[in-house]
Amino acid sequence: MAIQYFTNAAGQMQSREVFTADTIPGSITAYPAQEPSTQGFYGFGVAITPSSCYLLSQMDPEQRTAFLQHVYGKDGLALGVGRLCVGSSDYSAELYSYDDVPFDVELKHFSVERDEKYVIPMIKEILKINPDLYLLASPWSPPAWMKTGNSMCGGHMREEYIECYANYYIKFLQAYAAHGIKISALTPQNEPETHQEGRMPACIWHPDIEAKFIGILRKKFDENGIDTKIWCFDHNFSGSERVSWCL
Repeated sequence: MAIQYFTNAAGQMQSREVFTADTIPGSITAYPAQEPSTQGFYGFGVAITPSSCYLLSQMDPEQRTAFLQHVYGKDGLALGVGRLCVGSSDYSAELYSYDDVPFDVELKHFSVERDEKYVIPMIKEILKINPDLYLLASPWSPPAWMKTGNSMCGGHMREEYIECYANYYIKFLQAYAAHGIKISALTPQNEPETHQEGRMPACIWHPDIEAKFIGILRKKFDENGIDTKIWCFDHNFSGSERVSWCL
């Protein structure tokens, strides 16, 4: 049996069983992800970080395929969910966004070229093994010029750039779709209340600004025929913090 924690309409923390003994006889098995049941469960998965993609790219191709088959194949763990980074995260070989040209509000210099070196190729290899993998994307930081402090490592998101950032996110989804990678859900920000003392990509969002950004993003998704789900307040389960989502 596994327990899922969630908040009800009154904001109270609740818990419920995700699985029963009849559902998973003997041992835990990772099933392919699908639209969640009334219990809200998508499946088991791991983060597919840029640093792990870099290390995978350095492996012998046959050994890498065997490893990925063990993790994602039907005869292995059969993981069904993968979390992607939008640009750099704390597990990246490089520090970058998709547009590092200051104040490029028209996003003329937007590019996922760095991801094309080893991140996108590794995702494609994984999708060959499990084409039904449910992909969730999260950014650790917007471009530095959209934030206070002009750094990807810390600072706050500036409200004046949230519409530009919505366009940035759409370009990311479209660029990955052009590579045959469908992203089914996203969050506006990984851990929007953490700063990590400038040691890693991070960005603090005021909840009102995040809510406004989500409204803009959803409208732009509808205008562009994008059905990607938006999950908000992607933070830790500690104290009064909780995770919720917008469909």
